[in-house]
Amino acid sequence: MKFKNKIIQEAYNNMIDNIYSIAKVECPTITRGQTQEIINKFDKVKEKYKEYEYWVVIDLTNAYRTVLKMINSDSGKIQARDALYLNKLIGEHTNGEKTGVWRDRNVRIHKVGYNPPFLPQTKFIERIEQVTKKRKITFEDIVKLQASICKMQMFNDCNKRTSLVFCNAIAIQNNIEYIKIVDQVKWIDLLLEYYDDEKNLEKYVNFIKSSSLEIFEK
Repeated sequence: MKFKNKIIQEAYNNMIDNIYSIAKVECPTITRGQTQEIINKFDKVKEKYKEYEYWVVIDLTNAYRTVLKMINSDSGKIQARDALYLNKLIGEHTNGEKTGVWRDRNVRIHKVGYNPPFLPQTKFIERIEQVTKKRKITFEDIVKLQASICKMQMFNDCNKRTSLVFCNAIAIQNNIEYIKIVDQVKWIDLLLEYYDDEKNLEKYVNFIKSSSLEIFEK
């Protein structure tokens, strides 16, 4: 397959690592080798794994491949509605009917006692379009949007996974670095700190910058 730019090529070449880093957010005990085996062997290894872990990887793989096809085609820029489509793909076998729509219920993040405000769906779209409609998108824009999607809890479920896949799609399409999560525990801790206090956003952004950009510079 011929790719339009080096970032798309890099994302394709490192597909297993990128899927593994996101899957590990949801399934902390999964290994890279297990992720690779599920992706490469699919049905042949289904019985070896816990059903939830298996489908997290399969659904992420489907969403990731869909993203690469979308941004390598001439179908236009990534838009807010694409976030819904990816959310549906990512939760297809694990979260079912709860995915593929903007959040329509109250939720609570119990670990920090945070209650995301119940907002009209237009607010979710407006926040995404603050980035997607910019003439020049930066890596910092991508990171802040990803954090916002999680803090606003735009979807009924799969917010962390969807935020990473969707925001990285925007980054890759615009030929800029995308988010790579190396330390999932630290990442979630800093995300929760941001939920608790808006002032912690810069600390979160700096952590993502240091880990993601360091990988690209190697």
